[in-house]
Amino acid sequence: MKYNEDEEELLEALYIFQIEEGPSGAPVSTLPAHAVSRLIMNGVVLQHDDALTLTSIGLDSARLVVRRHRLA
Repeated sequence: MKYNEDEEELLEALYIFQIEEGPSGAPVSTLPAHAVSRLIMNGVVLQHDDALTLTSIGLDSARLVVRRHRLA
């Protein structure tokens, strides 16, 4: 799946948050709504109350985005 810049930044932030903080989820209130909505619709993230967590698909996608950003 191809992601726009906002979605990639969100995936990277969620990945780092989930790895460092655990699966509790990142707060939704500070994230770009359009990117969040698209990622939820595509099954990449799940929303629980006011927190987002990566699905297994999202975790794989985010891992690739982080890797690509680190290599750039």
